[in-house]
Amino acid sequence: MKIYTMALFLFLTTLLSAGGKGDILKVAYQDRIVDSALILAVHGIEASPRADNYGFYRFSSGSLSAEALISGDVDVASMGDAVAVSLLSRYPDKLVVLGIHGTGPTRHRLVYAGSDPASLETLAVKFGTSTHSALMAWLDRNPEETGQVRLIDLSPDMQLSALASGEIDGFAASEPTPTIALNRVSGLNSLPLAVDGRAFPVVLVARKKTYSLKKEAIYELIGEIEKAGEALENRTSLTEEQWRILTGETGLERSLLNQSLSHHSFRYRKASDFQAELGELAAFLLEMGKIPQIPEKCVWEE
Repeated sequence: MKIYTMALFLFLTTLLSAGGKGDILKVAYQDRIVDSALILAVHGIEASPRADNYGFYRFSSGSLSAEALISGDVDVASMGDAVAVSLLSRYPDKLVVLGIHGTGPTRHRLVYAGSDPASLETLAVKFGTSTHSALMAWLDRNPEETGQVRLIDLSPDMQLSALASGEIDGFAASEPTPTIALNRVSGLNSLPLAVDGRAFPVVLVARKKTYSLKKEAIYELIGEIEKAGEALENRTSLTEEQWRILTGETGLERSLLNQSLSHHSFRYRKASDFQAELGELAAFLLEMGKIPQIPEKCVWEE
């Protein structure tokens, strides 16, 4: 309830600041490190004369931003690949992937106690997620790295305590959870769940009618994301103000933020570059019973 109350507050506040105009581009973003380029773009626009053309709403997960998109509260939303594929499978005629504003072949990692991953027996991962897909692909392609393991469904916020209590031998999670765990608990090790051909993108999804009606604002937003992505690719060029924004939005101290950023790339790319990967993920989610069908190709290619 607290999250929705905050979202409603932000929604009303933005409408008032925009003078009640109905033609603003309403954008949902996440306060997560993988959304760093969009976070900086949002703050850049808010500090510019173009701010009145936009409404920005912050959410704590891609699932919540997706809900805002489906309900019509926003026009564009950021979310992980698994959430995006799920939406596209259910609403193929209403939604389109605009582009990719974050990737990270090593942003999913296996964190475990001890030094021998082959001795692991029980691993936790949140089922039906991109991380779950990465773990299954990695286990299939690297059978010599671990022994026979049993997987349990567990959300990331419960994984570290379960590991500390001995309920599990390790867990698979996306950044920043692995970096936080490795810095807080001694004796832990990690392996990147890197899979050839997989970049694990975070995507911008839009309502199809939005593009034709709010094209100029979309182009401006993408331009700001591209500029922010370039600064993030070479983090030495980030200003102190940008570091302040990122630590404030993500809740991570600068040292942890910097470590976690190293597992990401923020170069903005066309959605069509990831069609094969999104299709592979869709097949996995269909097999898991998480989506009703594999979505047809529905990407914006201009």
